[in-house]
Amino acid sequence: SMALPAWAYDMPDAQILLARVPGGKRTKELGLVVPIPEEDGLTDGQIAALFVVALVGLIAAVDLAKTLYFGINPTKFKTAKGKGSITPFMKRLIENGY
Repeated sequence: SMALPAWAYDMPDAQILLARVPGGKRTKELGLVVPIPEEDGLTDGQIAALFVVALVGLIAAVDLAKTLYFGINPTKFKTAKGKGSITPFMKRLIENGY
């Protein structure tokens, strides 16, 4: 059974809630049963999927840590073929001497 604080018995809604205790006259009369599963309901496939997701997260975290440790190199994927590009705003700033 549930133990409630003393103030809970003064509220009218609590009285209604306490009247609907499972295992009472109505529950026995209608034969209502709530079966409780013996296991927690996780299958082997669900556990395997959980481990795969955790592994992907671990690999991503290690890669992020390695990138942050060694520094980010913005020129890593840039080829040396072209002159590059510059925005009009940046060109104006350079022309004005900023």
